[in-house]
Amino acid sequence: MKLLVVAAMYTEIEGLILRLGAEKSGNLNGMDWYFRKMNHAAIHLVQCGVGKVNAAAISQHAIILFQPDLLIITGIAGSMHGNNRIGDIIIARELAHHDVSRGQMKHCFPYQSAFFPDEKAFRELQTMGQEYEAGKVKSGKIVSGERFIKDSEKKRKIQEAHRPDCVDMESAAIAHTAFINHVPFVCIRTICDHANDDSLEDFSSFEKESADLSSRFTFEFIIRIT
Repeated sequence: MKLLVVAAMYTEIEGLILRLGAEKSGNLNGMDWYFRKMNHAAIHLVQCGVGKVNAAAISQHAIILFQPDLLIITGIAGSMHGNNRIGDIIIARELAHHDVSRGQMKHCFPYQSAFFPDEKAFRELQTMGQEYEAGKVKSGKIVSGERFIKDSEKKRKIQEAHRPDCVDMESAAIAHTAFINHVPFVCIRTICDHANDDSLEDFSSFEKESADLSSRFTFEFIIRIT
C-alpha cells in the first residue's frame, strides 16, 4: 500500500513525522517531503504550502511521483458550526470550494460541485471516532477558499451559501486534484478557531495543539489500515 499524506504547514505534519519516525527525503517545487516504510505501507508525507493553488500544484506533483493508493488530507480548520469546539475533529463527508460558484463547478470541468471521500476509508474513520469521547469526532462538510476567514460577516455569508461544518484554505483543492486523478482520499481537520473576529488570536493560541490532535488521529488511522 502506498499512502500520501498532505498538509499545508509544517506544524500540521510535524506530529506525524515524529510519530512515524519519517525522514526528510526530498523537495517538491520548494516544499519538503518525508518518507517512512512501515509494515506493508510506503508512507509519503508532503507539506504543500498555504492556499488552494499551492495545495493543488504540490498535490498533483506528489500524485504523479508517488502514485498513492490513498491520499490523506490533514490539518486544522476554522469552525462554521455552533456545536464545534476548539479541538474537535472533523472527518470530511463532503468538500467544496466556497469561492467558486457551484454552477461553474458543475457545468465546467471536472463537472463536480462537491468531492466525496473514499467510502471504505471514511467508514473506518467514523469507527475510530466512536472510540473517542462523545462529540469529539464528527463527520461534516468542509469548504475551502483562498482566504483565512477572520471576519464574522464573511463567515455568515459562507454559512448561508454552503452550510459547512468548517472552513480551510486547501482541502477542497486537494480533493479536487485527487478526483481528477482518480485517487481515493479522506480528509481529517481539527478545529483551531471559530472563523470570526477572534480567529487570529485563537489561531495563535491553538494552532499547535489542534494540529497535533489531527496528527495523532491521522497516525492512529494509518496504523489501523496498514
